[in-house]
Amino acid sequence: MKKNRIEQNQKVFLLSRLDLIGDVLMTTPAIRAIKEQYPDSKIFLLINKSCSDIVTENPFIDAVFYYSWPWPSRISKNHFSSIDIRGYFELFHQLRKINAAVFIEFRGDIRMIFLFGFLLGIPRRISSLRTGGRSFLTDYIIYDKDKHELERALQLLQPIHVLAARKRPEIFYLANHVKFADDLLINKLADIHAKYAIIAPFSGKEIKEWVPEHWAKIADYLFENYKLRSFIVGSKNDMKAAMNILQSGNHGILNITGCTTLKQLSVLMSRSQLVLGVDSGSLHLASCFDIPIVALFGPTHQHEFKPYSPFAKMVDLNICSCNKDKHDICLDPKNGCAFCMREISCNHLYQVIDDIAKEHHYFASANA
Repeated sequence: MKKNRIEQNQKVFLLSRLDLIGDVLMTTPAIRAIKEQYPDSKIFLLINKSCSDIVTENPFIDAVFYYSWPWPSRISKNHFSSIDIRGYFELFHQLRKINAAVFIEFRGDIRMIFLFGFLLGIPRRISSLRTGGRSFLTDYIIYDKDKHELERALQLLQPIHVLAARKRPEIFYLANHVKFADDLLINKLADIHAKYAIIAPFSGKEIKEWVPEHWAKIADYLFENYKLRSFIVGSKNDMKAAMNILQSGNHGILNITGCTTLKQLSVLMSRSQLVLGVDSGSLHLASCFDIPIVALFGPTHQHEFKPYSPFAKMVDLNICSCNKDKHDICLDPKNGCAFCMREISCNHLYQVIDDIAKEHHYFASANA
């Protein structure tokens, strides 16, 4: 690392997190920390358009630029098309106008370091060496696989001597998002103060998902033992899969898959008694709030990607024998479910749910 604190004339930051929802959420503590350390700075954020709902209304961001790069968003097309190239050059000219002095690339991706830091000629360029790029950087951090992704994001602030006071993801919403939640609860549960759970069974990678029928049993268990109805949540692409879960349960399940924005869902999560799900952006959204979370892990390292919350409990049998670094192929799949995930039984979750009920009196009182 070649430099220490940023100079007074180096207060325009371009922060790049061209990744998925959970990754952007885990970068929000770093964004806040920079703004609190340098309150008169300008912070510009570069993210994928699909993550826009995460950062709007964030008071620590001055402006957001969007680029739908092809690698994470279109798995089957892992190369630049002419549209991608044209979009890059249009964005390149916009980014030059902000005259950024400090570039931080949170993904540790040599492609992004080169395209948005080095080629733009930004004087201070900071990232990790996850995929290389040392020659394109002025400051770098060694990528530490033993750290959580949120902690790795904060580690990138060390070269500019910024420390984070808050180490939890955060999302900001407006009154209309609260009203949506009010209306939905009245419509579905006839009570704005009703107690409920949220089940987030879907992930961007099928390998991370659990047996669909098991989620229906979990919803039944919550209703029969704690009188908690359960909302199934997900994107519009998950609607068909959600119907399969719905048809497997007896009662207690309400399907709102594809019916909420991330901000609307965040309000619903903030009021819930419990959030259950797999390794996904939804659970990172839940980690913004002081609510119990049950997270199922199998093909990914929980120490890197678990919900960063003191209220989160992991269910992980730690029996995955495949590549947990890439977490994209299971060597023993069955009906689309990875071996390590289908070995998790409903009884494993029942025990965790009961433990949470004992710890949180407001949750247990739902049975009254």
